[in-house]
Amino acid sequence: MTGSGATRFLLDGFPHKLEQLAEFQEQIKPCDGVLVFTVPEEVAVERLVARGAASGRAEDSEETIRARMEVFGEEAQPVIEALLEAGANVCQVDASGGADEV
Repeated sequence: MTGSGATRFLLDGFPHKLEQLAEFQEQIKPCDGVLVFTVPEEVAVERLVARGAASGRAEDSEETIRARMEVFGEEAQPVIEALLEAGANVCQVDASGGADEV
């Protein structure tokens, strides 16, 4: 990316801890924009369980999904709050609709 001249890029699912955010902003650049896709927990669980059934992914059991969502909430919310406090443009997107709607 260094040689491409690009000044913006998109990361999926990162940073998800405050320590990662601090390191990223120190070593790469300050984060100036964030998309946060929100969906009710039950909708997310339903979608991920269906994905697991279709793909055979063991990590998509309902129990595992709920545990991952709990950890995500504990780790991601402080990152989002820190970005808001730093003046980053945090855009929350309602992802509860279908793929064509989102």
